[in-house]
Amino acid sequence: MSDEVEKALGEPVFPAFSDYVRKLRANLVFVSFISISLIFGDLEIDPTSSILGLKFKNLSSDSLMYGLLILNGYMLVHFLWCSVDTFQEWSIRVTGTRLSFITTARFT
Repeated sequence: MSDEVEKALGEPVFPAFSDYVRKLRANLVFVSFISISLIFGDLEIDPTSSILGLKFKNLSSDSLMYGLLILNGYMLVHFLWCSVDTFQEWSIRVTGTRLSFITTARFT
């Protein structure tokens, strides 16, 4: 085995999310917190309110809930997908480490 492969497979691996996945998880928690507070807090939108200086016509609480539901669903699926990728990367490295450092008898 080459030195790079031995180094990559031989070092201990600590499963951790990348910065991108951590930011995705933080955004998911933030949007989920907003959705939960809107649902359980019985908060509604004032029709005369504006978002970043923009006024929307026919903006209702139902349309906001559907938008947040779609956003939460997308972010959840995306986070789960990235989590599975991270787990599979860790699993491959552990499998490679097992083959590199055999600790049991070879003929068993």
